[in-house]
Amino acid sequence: MKVLVGLMLAGFAVNVVLSRPSVLEVLAGLIPKLPERATETLLPVLQSPDGGAGAIVDHLWPLQALIGTTFSVAGAFYQSYLVRQKGWTRDQLGEGMRDSVIGISTLGIMSLLIMITSAAVLHKNPSVTELGSAADVARQLQPLFGVGATALFCAGVFAGAFSSFLVNAMIGGAILSDGLGKGGSMDQLWPKVLTAVVLAVGMIMAIGVRSSGLNTGNVIIFAQAITVLVNPLLAGSLIWLATGIGSSKEPPIPAWIRILSYTGFVLVLILSLRTGYRLYLQMS
Repeated sequence: MKVLVGLMLAGFAVNVVLSRPSVLEVLAGLIPKLPERATETLLPVLQSPDGGAGAIVDHLWPLQALIGTTFSVAGAFYQSYLVRQKGWTRDQLGEGMRDSVIGISTLGIMSLLIMITSAAVLHKNPSVTELGSAADVARQLQPLFGVGATALFCAGVFAGAFSSFLVNAMIGGAILSDGLGKGGSMDQLWPKVLTAVVLAVGMIMAIGVRSSGLNTGNVIIFAQAITVLVNPLLAGSLIWLATGIGSSKEPPIPAWIRILSYTGFVLVLILSLRTGYRLYLQMS
C-alpha cells in the first residue's frame, strides 16, 4: 500500500509540473473566499437557465461534496472499533498519532496536487464544455500520460471506488449490527450479513442511475454531499463517548483536542443543515 501511494504521489507531482500551473494563481487560491456569485452561495436558490424558478443553484455544492469525501466522520467513528480489535491502549497513543498525521498529510498533499492540476488543465479550457463523465475529468492527466490518460484514470477510479465501496459498506454493516446488539466484529456473522445488504442496496441504486440516463457526474457529487446529513450524529456521538464516559481517574483530554472536536462538530452541523435545506427546496 505504501508503494502504491508513493507511485500515486509521484505521478500527480510530475503531472502538476507538466501542466505548468501559474504559481501566483495557486498561491492566491490558498486564500479563503466565496465564489464570484456570493449572493447565491450562502443558501441555495431556485433558478432555471431562463431566469424562472426551477433548478437549484448552489456554488458551494462541489466544495461541500469535497468536504463530505475527505472529512470522513464515519471512518473516524469506525476507527474506535479497529483500535479496540487491535488491543491498543494508551501506550500506543503516540504511534497512532504519528500514523494519523502521516496519513492525513499524505492525502491532503495528494488532494492539493489533483486540484492544482485540474485547475491548470480544465479551467477556461475551450475544449472542456462540461464534466459529465470520468473521461472528461481524465483530461487532467493528459500532460503526463497523453492518450492513455482516460484508461489510467478509469482504472484508478475503479480501484478507489471498489476499495471505498467495500470499506464503507463494512463500516455501515458493522455499526448497524453492533447497534442491534448482534456484535461489531467482522469475524461475526451479522456484520457480514448486513454488509452484504448494504452492498446490494448500493448496486441497485447504481443500476437505477445508469439505466435512467442521469448525469453520473452530478449524481456522484450529490451522493458525496448528502453523506454529511448524518455526520452531526456521528460526530456528536464521538465527542460524547470521548468526554462523557469513563472514570474520573482517566487523564483529561487536552484542550486543543476538545477545541478541534467542537470546531469539527460545528462545521459538519452547518453542512448538514445546508444539505437538508437544499433537499427541502428540491422536493418542494
